[in-house]
Amino acid sequence: MAGITTRDCKSVVSNRYELVLLAADLARELSEPSLPDRTREAKTMTALRHIAERAANPEVLRINAWRRRRDIPLLGESNDNGAPVDPASAEPQAA
Repeated sequence: MAGITTRDCKSVVSNRYELVLLAADLARELSEPSLPDRTREAKTMTALRHIAERAANPEVLRINAWRRRRDIPLLGESNDNGAPVDPASAEPQAA
């Protein structure tokens, strides 16, 4: 298996700074204890591979990073009353 580089992810996320932030957030999500550890590969490399293969949607990663910083349920999670979060209402508002 060939190593993954930031060049492989450039077509998905053109800004390297944003790529680092998105990969770090995804690596944190991948290291949650609820997810099984199926690979010996580092979580950051797995995150970069997911981004390069478009297995992880960068827009959803951006929204979830924004929501995580504000302690709001992430996309795909449920809110307090058990209803799933509506992706249409998930867009961050400009400050």
